[in-house]
Amino acid sequence: MPPARPRTALLGAIVLVALPGLATGGVRLPGATASDLAAPWDVMGYVEPGAGAGAAIDANRGAVTSVGMDESSVTANGSGITAPDRSWVRRIHAVGAKAEFLVSNWSNQSNGFSAALAADVLQTAGHRDSVAQAIASDVVEGGWDGVTIDFESIRRADRADLVTFVAGVRARLPRRAILVVDIPASSSASDPHLAPFDDRGLARHADELMLMAYDQHYPGGPAGPVAGLAWVKASLGVALRSVPPSELQLGEAGYGYRWYPDGRATSVGDAQARRIAARNGVHPTWSAARGEWHATLPDRSVLWWSDARAQALDTAVAAQAHLRGIGVWQLVQSDPLPPLG
Repeated sequence: MPPARPRTALLGAIVLVALPGLATGGVRLPGATASDLAAPWDVMGYVEPGAGAGAAIDANRGAVTSVGMDESSVTANGSGITAPDRSWVRRIHAVGAKAEFLVSNWSNQSNGFSAALAADVLQTAGHRDSVAQAIASDVVEGGWDGVTIDFESIRRADRADLVTFVAGVRARLPRRAILVVDIPASSSASDPHLAPFDDRGLARHADELMLMAYDQHYPGGPAGPVAGLAWVKASLGVALRSVPPSELQLGEAGYGYRWYPDGRATSVGDAQARRIAARNGVHPTWSAARGEWHATLPDRSVLWWSDARAQALDTAVAAQAHLRGIGVWQLVQSDPLPPLG
C-alpha cells in the first residue's frame, strides 16, 4: 500500500533495475532472455502530487514509458470527478514519457477507499455515464495520453457494473488514449477481496490491467514483507488464469512500512528506510526467501521495504511470464529507476 494513500494488495510505480543477466533494450533482467520480454514493454511510474513529485519525475527521465499522476477522485455525489491538474502533462512529456492520470474512489472524509462512493457511481446508469464522459473530456481537453481506473475495496454486488463502467469509459475515450484498470492481488483465487473484480470482463475493454502486487502485509496487520517474492509469483499465477499476459502489468512496490510495538504502522520510502536503520545503528538484513529487506530497531519497531533489488526480482518474474510490463507505486518513495536504453 502506498505511503500517504494505502492501497490494497497492489498498484504501483514501475522499476527496471540493472543486474547481472541478459541485456535487453538497455535493461538487464536476471534470468530473463530476449524472448521473455513482450513487445512493447511498458513501464508505468505512479506519482502522488505534492512534495518531491516534480523532482521524482525529472529523476526518472528515460526510465519510464508512462507516468501516472494520482490526481483525481470521484466527487461526493458520485456523478463526476475532481479535475486533474493538466500542468503535469507538459512536465511528464518533457522527460519523454506518456502522461496519464488516475481516477479513484478515495474519500478524504474517511481517509480511505470508499465502497459507498464507488457504488454511487457504478449502480446508477446516469452516474456511470457522466463520470465516464468527465474522464474522457479531461483526457481530451488536458492533452493526457491515458487514464487508470483505481476503484478499490468495492462490493461484490458492483462486479458487473464495474465492467459496464469501464466499457463506457473506453467507448468515450479517443482511440489513442490508454485505459488501465487496477486489480487487486492475492495468492488465493478464493480470496473474497478478488470477487468484486471480473478480470476477464475488464480485460475485454481495458488496454491493460495493473495487478497491484503489494501490501501483502500492511498497517493494521502483523509486520512482514510488503510483497514477498513467493506471494508475488502466486498472485500473478492467479491473475493469469483470467487475463492474457500481453494485457497484464505487474505492479511493484517502491516503499515499505515501519511497524511499532503499539500496533501503529507508517509508510517509508526506500532511502528513508535505509536512513532510519543507519541512524539506529542497525544493519538491514536481506531475506533471500522473501526478496526484501528488513530490520528490527532498538525500540522494537520493525521495518520491511521493497527497493531496487527487490523490484529487479519482480521485474524478472514479469518478463519471464511475458507480461506487457510493470508498474511501480510510487516514484517519490521508490529508488530511482535506471534508464531503459
